[in-house]
Amino acid sequence: MKYSPKFTSLLFFVAGASAGTTIWSGSFNAYANVSDFDNWSWSNEVGEYQWYIHGTEPTSHYLALDPTFKNPADIAETHGIRMTIDTTATWNSQMERCELIPQTTQNLGTGELFYHFSLMHDATSPPESTLEHQVAFFESHFTELKYGVAPNATNIQWMVQEVAQWGLPFTAGTWFNFAYDINFSAGTVGLWASTGGDPLVQVVQNVPASTSTNSEDWHVGVLRIVNDDTPENWYFSGVYIETGPITTAIGSGNPAPPPSSAPTSAPTSAPTSAAPTTSSGPTTTASAPGPLQTQWGQCGGTGYTGPTTCASPFTCVSVSPPYYYQRGVNYCIHLDSNSITKQAYGTTDISPGDKSWTQLTCHATKLGLQLINLAELLGLIVSTYPTLAPEFAARFINPEVLRVQPWFLFGTGVMYAGALLRAVSYLYLGEFFTYELALRKGHKLVTGGPYAIVRHPGYTAGWLFAYGGALVHLGPGSYWFAMRWWRSTPGIIIGSLYISWVALAFSLSILAICWIYILSKSRLPPGPRGYPIIGNIYDLHTQELWRTANRWGRQFGELVGLTMLGTPFIFVERGEVAMELLHKRSVYYSDRPHLTMAGELVGMDALVPLTRSDRLKVERKLLNQALSPSTIKKWRPAVESEVLVLLQSLVQSPDDHVVHFTRLAGAVILNAVYGYHVQAKDDPLIHRCGGAHESVLFRTGSWLAGRLLHVLSSRSVKWIPGTRWRRLASGWRAIMLDSVNVPYEVFKNLPDDDGKRSSFCGTLVLSDLGQFTASPELEDQVKWMATSLYGPGSDTTVVVLTQFLMAMVLHPDIQRKAHEEIDQVIGRYRLPRFDDRDELRFVDCILKETMRWGTPVPLTPPHRLTQSDKYKDLEFPEGSLFNANIWSMLHDERVYSDPLQFWPERFVEKQKEDTESTALPPSDPYTYVFGFGRRRCPGMHFADQTLWLAIASLLACFEMQPFVDQNGETILPEVAFDGGVFRQPKPFRCRIALRHEGVLSLLQKGTEMDI
Repeated sequence: MKYSPKFTSLLFFVAGASAGTTIWSGSFNAYANVSDFDNWSWSNEVGEYQWYIHGTEPTSHYLALDPTFKNPADIAETHGIRMTIDTTATWNSQMERCELIPQTTQNLGTGELFYHFSLMHDATSPPESTLEHQVAFFESHFTELKYGVAPNATNIQWMVQEVAQWGLPFTAGTWFNFAYDINFSAGTVGLWASTGGDPLVQVVQNVPASTSTNSEDWHVGVLRIVNDDTPENWYFSGVYIETGPITTAIGSGNPAPPPSSAPTSAPTSAPTSAAPTTSSGPTTTASAPGPLQTQWGQCGGTGYTGPTTCASPFTCVSVSPPYYYQRGVNYCIHLDSNSITKQAYGTTDISPGDKSWTQLTCHATKLGLQLINLAELLGLIVSTYPTLAPEFAARFINPEVLRVQPWFLFGTGVMYAGALLRAVSYLYLGEFFTYELALRKGHKLVTGGPYAIVRHPGYTAGWLFAYGGALVHLGPGSYWFAMRWWRSTPGIIIGSLYISWVALAFSLSILAICWIYILSKSRLPPGPRGYPIIGNIYDLHTQELWRTANRWGRQFGELVGLTMLGTPFIFVERGEVAMELLHKRSVYYSDRPHLTMAGELVGMDALVPLTRSDRLKVERKLLNQALSPSTIKKWRPAVESEVLVLLQSLVQSPDDHVVHFTRLAGAVILNAVYGYHVQAKDDPLIHRCGGAHESVLFRTGSWLAGRLLHVLSSRSVKWIPGTRWRRLASGWRAIMLDSVNVPYEVFKNLPDDDGKRSSFCGTLVLSDLGQFTASPELEDQVKWMATSLYGPGSDTTVVVLTQFLMAMVLHPDIQRKAHEEIDQVIGRYRLPRFDDRDELRFVDCILKETMRWGTPVPLTPPHRLTQSDKYKDLEFPEGSLFNANIWSMLHDERVYSDPLQFWPERFVEKQKEDTESTALPPSDPYTYVFGFGRRRCPGMHFADQTLWLAIASLLACFEMQPFVDQNGETILPEVAFDGGVFRQPKPFRCRIALRHEGVLSLLQKGTEMDI
């Protein structure tokens, strides 16, 4: 039978177009115009996409829909989308972004899925090849497209784990079709690609990758690093996700040609690998042809292409759970009936005979020790009370010499401490406890209780028991010593056994301590020498730790490795390293360490800065929605009003500048967060919120204290009475809850108005009519998020303004230059406004330099690594803690010439011709000063607008001068800072004088308030 060409094409179309099942469609047919994207919000999750990652302009500035914006071969869609990024597209970072994210309840991270999309750029606004572009990426960046990066910056390149696997020249006007082949079960990813209307073909077979998604972190769009004025247009169409087998047809479904017609280009990095070989269980392969693999040799697994046949008598077994980082790895193993490898590799349990012998030996040893202990105790009782002794015991007991001695009591305490630790270890291991060193099905790493401090508490307990037993049975006051049994043959035998046991235990202890110490140091970057077990505890308790870490960085390099109670503690000293680890890999570096005192006992673990990864995702989305650059503009009138109050207050009492800065910070945040209007500088709500953070955060935030209290607060020993820290924690918890609940109750009782509805809390819990619509769970989260915004936000604002005041007093020439700019741009007849910022460039440079020179938060809170990771030739184990030394990054001589000098001109685009500098171009301090990755401060844009207007207004109205004492001597402020979390300048006096007579009339035009 003959078939016509049309019918043949139809067969191919049916086979290709209907191959898979679409589980999420990102078709733009559902959007009639770009305003439809604005219908989505966190409180109204409608449509196919989440739309919140963009700049400050309206949606129509970044998105456009048109039939010419799609791949012409895709006849299923009526139009595609054009995404534009430019200098306004900065979103929550110093990168320009325009991205859509799937809005779905489907699980997009299970099994094998194919992520489809088509991509193009035009010749009118092409992408800049000197800048890195991340396209259609996941938050963990396990796979993505990149443009503008090595090894070929003009290619569109497919990346796996930041390594280029394939690429083509990114030609303008050409549609490139892609499908990520992601096998979440096997942990692999491959690529299908084509151009124009050609069907997809596999250009890279699946390779191992750390595949992960929460179904809401695939970014359909573009991220450009770093900011650039040049606009770029990117076009997308044909976006959908399907289960296999893959649909290869593009729109009209052209017949799938042979694989040879795939897009031709040499791989830019690794070549494609062979298809994966897997095994679901023991498989005898002795009859298979080809080379044979020996014992422990790999015989299968994802991406494996070597021999798959095991030599006799070995069998190819899939490791479950895997011992290695590869997923689905198979090895040749001898499955002997009594082999313990059966249990270790999950194939079966060890034999009953092995279990019985091991347990019998262990129980017999413990029983013998218990009988000896019982005999010793009876002997002491009888010697203390001779009348109770039977006649036959007289020859075994000498009451004159057998007495309880301090060594005996001390040894008894050590013994039972070991016994208690052993029991607690068994309790925490639960079902995973075994007498043999082996893994059980479903095994997981236990990190609670004693395992949070000691890696092997069971062994430690055994050594304590051995040392205590030696003191009890062989030391002064023991039966063996007092009755001179060491002279008898039985006594010599028993004593020799005890001494041998203790000597062996002591030797193993020393070797284990040395080995653990050497092993832990070998995985870390170089750093100062610490002590065994406790590590570098004493090194970390210094004033101005950031300066000490900076000194270490100069000595040891960009990463400085320390340990504290067995936990790696790493300082990141270079900005580029922080961006690579804490920012680009933030999916793994965004957890927080467990803080027992501040977190578990006081309750501060519900605050966003201390929130751990499982809760951070939801809160980060809510905060980004409410504090985006476009949203915060609605609070500008309130900021202008409060800055005016600040200026009026400084006229009345300039010596109280810190008090006035504190009122400004509290007032603008309370207004934005709760819709509450502060009426006086001693407002009770400011006092309540500020006092809570001051009295709780700085007294409970010690990670070391939390580490030491972690076991003491566990469920096994919470009955211990009389611990003072529990009483303190109870009191601080009451203060903390008061600061959370009281402001929120004030918000709920405020009259319904625009200020209440437009506040942070109002946008999340109120309807447009002012009715409470949030669930109790959301309401609880909003309360804690609101409190999180007040503490760090108000403190940082006060610190920066105080640092600015100090800098102006010390540098009158810089202040004079700013005065000249203000007079030239706005004159002396009005106060600065937000729309003056683009013209007041030097004032903006002063704010940036204050952030850099002052570095309000010099060290980030620790970032906890949630899984092991590698960087260059270093390997970081899970649980490592990373502190970014922002002070070092903003005082890096490679980037900032003369970094200790306050010099705003470094940020001016054109510096004076006589300025000589061998440093690199200055980096924007905002890249580092607000943190990194998912822990980047969500309120950075709000803080920036408040600080800018306050600084511009202070410069417009006042001259900030040194203090002159009664003898006429000028006293300059000392450049000295507190050594706490915030780099607050130590108290200093200065003169704040009016610049000109017209300042009073300007201030009188504002709203009169009773300060």
